[in-house]
Amino acid sequence: MFINLNVHSYYSLLNSALSIDDLIQHALDNNQPYVCLTDLNNMYGCIEFYDKAKAHNLIPIIGLEFEYQNTTLVAYAKNYNGYLKLIKWSSWIMTNTTFIIQEDFDDLIIVCKKGGLVFENPNFYQAQNQNASNAIALQSVFYAQENDKTVFLAMLAIKNDLKLDDFIDCHEFDKNYFLNDHEAQSLFSTIALDNLNKVLNELQVEIHDLPINIPVYDKNNLTVSSEILKQLCISGLKQRLNAHDGQVKKVYAKRLKYELDVISEKQFDDYFLIVYDFINYAKSNGIIVGPGRGSAAGSLVAYCLYITDIDPIKHNLIFERFLNPTRKSMPDIDTDIMDEKRDQVIEYLFEKYGNDHVAYIVTFQRLKAKMALRDVGRILGIDLKVIDKICKNIKTDYDEDIDLAIKKSATLKEMYVLHKELFEISKKLIHAPRQIGTHAAGIILSNSSITNIIPIQLGINDRPLSQYSMEYLERFGLIKMDLLGLKNLTIIDNVLKMIYKTQNKKIDLFNIDYNDKFVFQDLAKAKTNGIFQLESPGMKKVLLKVKPQNIEDISIVSALFRPGPQQNIKTFVERRFKREEFSYWNEQTKKILEPTYGIIIYQEQVIELVKTIANFDIATSDNFRRAISKKDEKILMQLKDDFINGALANNYKQPLVNQIFEYIFSFAHYGFNHSHSLAYSYISYWLAYLKHYYPLEFLSVLLSHTSASKEKLLSYLDETKDFNISIKGPDIQHFSNDFVIDNHKQIIRFGFKTIKGFGDELLKKIKLALENAELSDYISYIDALKKGNISLKNIEILIRIGAFDSFEINRLFLLNNLEEIFEKTGLNGHFFDLNLVGLDYANDMSINERFQEDEIQYLGINLSSLNYTNYTNEIDYSNLKYEIESFNEINTNYEVNIVAQVLNIVQSKTKKGNDIFYLDVLVENKKEKLTIFQNSKHLVDEIDINGIYVFGVKLLNHFNFIVSVKQRV
Repeated sequence: MFINLNVHSYYSLLNSALSIDDLIQHALDNNQPYVCLTDLNNMYGCIEFYDKAKAHNLIPIIGLEFEYQNTTLVAYAKNYNGYLKLIKWSSWIMTNTTFIIQEDFDDLIIVCKKGGLVFENPNFYQAQNQNASNAIALQSVFYAQENDKTVFLAMLAIKNDLKLDDFIDCHEFDKNYFLNDHEAQSLFSTIALDNLNKVLNELQVEIHDLPINIPVYDKNNLTVSSEILKQLCISGLKQRLNAHDGQVKKVYAKRLKYELDVISEKQFDDYFLIVYDFINYAKSNGIIVGPGRGSAAGSLVAYCLYITDIDPIKHNLIFERFLNPTRKSMPDIDTDIMDEKRDQVIEYLFEKYGNDHVAYIVTFQRLKAKMALRDVGRILGIDLKVIDKICKNIKTDYDEDIDLAIKKSATLKEMYVLHKELFEISKKLIHAPRQIGTHAAGIILSNSSITNIIPIQLGINDRPLSQYSMEYLERFGLIKMDLLGLKNLTIIDNVLKMIYKTQNKKIDLFNIDYNDKFVFQDLAKAKTNGIFQLESPGMKKVLLKVKPQNIEDISIVSALFRPGPQQNIKTFVERRFKREEFSYWNEQTKKILEPTYGIIIYQEQVIELVKTIANFDIATSDNFRRAISKKDEKILMQLKDDFINGALANNYKQPLVNQIFEYIFSFAHYGFNHSHSLAYSYISYWLAYLKHYYPLEFLSVLLSHTSASKEKLLSYLDETKDFNISIKGPDIQHFSNDFVIDNHKQIIRFGFKTIKGFGDELLKKIKLALENAELSDYISYIDALKKGNISLKNIEILIRIGAFDSFEINRLFLLNNLEEIFEKTGLNGHFFDLNLVGLDYANDMSINERFQEDEIQYLGINLSSLNYTNYTNEIDYSNLKYEIESFNEINTNYEVNIVAQVLNIVQSKTKKGNDIFYLDVLVENKKEKLTIFQNSKHLVDEIDINGIYVFGVKLLNHFNFIVSVKQRV
């Protein structure tokens, strides 16, 4: 039986059309006991391959193809030690490290696939000379069957940015599929085939799981880690409980001892110390860290170490939800860090523990339908407009199933007939890795050298990057830590710095009033634009109904506003405001469910209920909770019997026990992590507090962080009117990339990075030009920009958007004379005298209104005239039958009132020769079009350019046409 020993998978990255499943399926279909993987240079697919082979009772052959001294070699692991050597070699290859293959490779089989290199070793074979005594049958496999060759060539074309037609005359890969026995016998010598069978019997790899391998926190400290952890916790607890009485301190001390005992028994002390250390580093360097994330906020040890800032006893949070004593796997302490400084903290870990002990985690960008269609469309030379049309008709739900997408779309059915090859090739590329990436949050640590455990390569900043993806790392004892960059923490940091800059105040967010009635009034009124977790339209509706009054209420709202629990919102609100009667089973269960009005919202409530009713210990109660959330029926049925028996023994009656179990079962899988929800609610509160008391600073920072999102930017700009804040354009005299507060006034100015076409390099040049110049009047600024090699065109844009308005010289004057000013500035080291060149001053600043189109083009908003929201108080609502609506509310059924500023009117003719008028208008700071038909042309006489009006508008034949002019505002 011929076994292909040089098989490449799609983990060779666009160099094979074979998935791991394809390899396995081929072996199964052909009753082959062996299956082989020899990807080029990397071992990305190794563990997926190994696991799937073992799951199907196949013998996995693990190999690696690579270039060595101008020779192509393929190395195979004979055993576990051989596998470890392959890991090393792949790591060296992928990190550009030179290495020497020793002659005594007893744990490997090495085949020379191409070239003249020879090793004097019985484990060395060659594939070229079929008559040599050490010849072996070897054929590269890149695709499954002969008819799959086109798919493979398509991958090569994508990889090398070629057209598929470039491979029409290519026969190099004609035989690179799985050969059958007959084909193999015709290609290879008897010696080569015999050696192949001999080698197969030697390749027996068993890959072992490894024990947890936590780095030692401080190798230079003779004190054991458990004692270091204990002392840090005791010290931290004293700081946390400074004002508490002795009785309270006993409760905390008891809980702390219990947690430390569990942690020590599981030998997780160093894990906690490592997290403590990098968080302490962050905080010591002014880097804001979140108050907690996930179930770790339920740990008193984490609270004492200042890993988290949520008191778990005060909030009745459960340690076992975080670290169950019966659980064998590592706990997860995920950490939110302000996104602008996350990399700094990760660099600290690399520096402290070394490149041999820390690595980023690889991810794979896999081809989905749209990406595959675009790639294949390009290599087939299909018009981009056609590809755009196809992709537009593929819904997100079907982006991994082209057949289903075609089935659901009449347009795609038509396109399939016209472009069958495009669709058929693309189907076979779905899920193939196109390129690698880096996990957004995770890094791994190990006490041993990582390259002794898994293969690595160069990643970000040439730091190590694992070749194995996240799901395969824990089994090798590697410690995964998630350090997540959270933009909201960066916003908080920037706001605090802005407050200090503008008001000389230092705000300590851990010492603010957490029951501020004005902040909660804002939340109850859903004034939550820019507030973490609370600004979506759906969430605002919930806030208006629930009207939160404390941090726990914010937590409940966050937990309720998810796809499953949303069905309970109405019941929760009705019970909260005593509009619906309900009862508890007894006083014990009342204590658990009273904060949520009898509704199970949190996973911790499930744990407490099961513990209370069935007398389960806390660890078993958590296992019960986990079984429900994972819908593990086998474990659940066993625990159900235990629950019923425990409840009956606890004097509960059978009918009530059944009722309680069904209630818990129906709600529990929707339960949310209380610790996580509460910790994140503190971030929401911080932002709401800063917004209420420091709106100028808050909004200026918020706008800077959302300038790339047009929709959000307009929403936040609209909100400035609620705080009597004026919005102005960029000012050359106050250059800033970001939005900036103008001289501590109630004014926020646009940052220069918001100007369309002004990229990072141009902004750096402008900043440098201004920093190195003596500046006084507008001419000195133009001269400085000129000397800084800022083009005349870009200076013109700055004038058009009002960046020179603060000199109180209108834009038209500057534009009319710009070329002459630009040409004559700095002659002989002196500015010229304007009076000598006869420039024509035009001092009427109202002329600036002519540049509204420029503001819209380059800033995305009209700043010269106040937008309609500033005029809402001047609208005479007594004359309006209906309220003012949004532009997207316009429909065919009835007339809608909208407020619009008219920018331009263009008269045209219809095909029938009738007059038609097209109006460019500004609605909600968006440029839109309205139409006036001939039968309403008299309305044109009522409308002035730049005027702001309330129009009555309807939709007809895709035109938004003006029915009436209700009033001029």
